[in-house]
Amino acid sequence: VSKAPEISQDLALSTFDTVWLRIDETDFDPEHGGVDWDAVRDELRPKAMSATSNRELRAVLYDMVSRLGRSHFAVIPGEIADQEPPPSGGADESDDEPSDDHAHDDPHESHDHAHHDQDPDEADATDDENEWATFGLDLRIVEHKATVVSVEPDSPAAKAGVRPGWVLESIDGGDPLASVAELREAAGPLARYAAEAYVRELDRGTRRRRHTLVFRDLDEQEQRLRIRRAPTRESLVKVGTLPLLPVRVEHRWLSPSELESIDARGRRIGVIRFTTWMPSAAEPIDRAVDELRDADGIVIDLRGNPGGFGGMVMGVGGHFVNDPISLGSMSTRDTTIEFRLNPRRVTRDGRAVDPISAPLAILVDPLSASTSEVFAGGIQDVGRARVFGETSAGAVLPAAMLRLPNGDVLLHAFADYHVPSGTRLEGRGVIPDQPRTLTRAALAAENDPVLMDAARWIRDSGPPVP
Repeated sequence: VSKAPEISQDLALSTFDTVWLRIDETDFDPEHGGVDWDAVRDELRPKAMSATSNRELRAVLYDMVSRLGRSHFAVIPGEIADQEPPPSGGADESDDEPSDDHAHDDPHESHDHAHHDQDPDEADATDDENEWATFGLDLRIVEHKATVVSVEPDSPAAKAGVRPGWVLESIDGGDPLASVAELREAAGPLARYAAEAYVRELDRGTRRRRHTLVFRDLDEQEQRLRIRRAPTRESLVKVGTLPLLPVRVEHRWLSPSELESIDARGRRIGVIRFTTWMPSAAEPIDRAVDELRDADGIVIDLRGNPGGFGGMVMGVGGHFVNDPISLGSMSTRDTTIEFRLNPRRVTRDGRAVDPISAPLAILVDPLSASTSEVFAGGIQDVGRARVFGETSAGAVLPAAMLRLPNGDVLLHAFADYHVPSGTRLEGRGVIPDQPRTLTRAALAAENDPVLMDAARWIRDSGPPVP
């Protein structure tokens, strides 16, 4: 007996036609970058007609939007677009979940009284489909290997002894770079963004069991660890039909030991880091700026930040300019809109202040994308900040979302972006003023060499410390 199709032919064609037409009508480039858009429709529409499931149809839609060769064109499955965060706003932290304070404990010792007859590696607490759990590893491709560039304090990885500069050789026997071999061979920042994003996501997953992670440490010794992910400290935020996004804002002063290591004793250098440009991050960012207002210099760390709401750059940037300026413009077929900054002279609680005039450093890497690039590239272009790190993603196009007839969501770029001097960042990325290609040796020597590069510049930019 033949299986009934999951999606009707009419629904599949309606969805296909909606995607094709929306892009045809709203693409900022009517010529679609030289792609024969009519020919793409004629080639792929019969394949959409033959699709018997949403999965098969998505493959056709992915093929269609990929022909444009640009960022911010994607199809988001409806089940992902409709996910809601858990009631707590983050990962489920039920009391059933055993602590992972002892990563080297006997893996056969049961911590869950509800599952005496099961392997405890497989029988932990219920696994909420929305939970967001991590090992606490920040992974990047360094010297062609999946490498730990930082470890979250008090995370499962930190408790297991993992250090920056260690190479992740396998997870449960699998090669962490096997799925990105072709991307690593491709040229350009967008290909690197895709490869780096895949590697970073290896840190995230469920808490259902411990995993076997094999590392090569800085002495080239193998370290085989059994680690279970733990709930993330990030809040999961739902905005419109975007997938769930993690939002976290952190700020701190460089420690005395960090300052001493670069001969900057007596300096006050503040660091602000946030994971996405979401509206819920705006108030914490403002508070961070206020607490660091008397700094000798401020570092804004946008490494790994994939972007978010473009309008936020105006609010954040206003803290750091004394006069109105433009951070560039986005152009649709019909209009041009500027990202215009106005100095912020009043705090959220009503106090009068001057905008911060101290040296400003921005940190970027291949996973800094979209709004992060608008901010970093624009404020670099007007000379207000110096950029450190690695070239950003080059994925900077403003985009909109459209619910499709089959329940999926189309993400589609509708505008182009240029920095004030006219340079286009799409496919190019923000190029640091002071580039730093990470190496394992540098990670071992300084823990965070890019941050220390920025701190040295701030040290040298201010007056001598008495």
